[in-house]
Amino acid sequence: MSGQDITDNPTYNSNGDILSDRTYTVVAIQKKDGRPMPAAQDENYPSFYVSPYIKGLKPWQVNAHTLNGGYIENVVDGVMYRIIDCDEVAMFADRGLYLGVNTGSFYNSEAFKYDENTGVLTADPNFDGASVVFDLPMDKSMANPAKAQTYLDEMLGQ
Repeated sequence: MSGQDITDNPTYNSNGDILSDRTYTVVAIQKKDGRPMPAAQDENYPSFYVSPYIKGLKPWQVNAHTLNGGYIENVVDGVMYRIIDCDEVAMFADRGLYLGVNTGSFYNSEAFKYDENTGVLTADPNFDGASVVFDLPMDKSMANPAKAQTYLDEMLGQ
């Protein structure tokens, strides 16, 4: 879900200004073997990195961290539910979007394969941990190429 002013609990930038155009994604993570996920306070609690990625852009440059992302999570009945938020990504709808999940706290280049020629991101089946990539369906009419380019220029310092 993307939009402006769609939460009662806004996110602020470092200047104290409300970040109004946000994207929210809900993810459920559970163990493949069906065992319950440990509670957040448990020492065996695993860390996961959940991030949107824009097709054609280097995932180590454009990800949840660089998109001013954050999250909250809770384990309910053995399933980890995570709500992530970041700057609005609908402006990139014409490029296409992914949602990636990997074991760890940050983007892990060993968890994914990124083809710099095609801009395609895939999970690496040989990664020792969780690694999955989903296509995020987006209405291409939501794209705003000019806004997206300005955003990228500011973020990447170009």
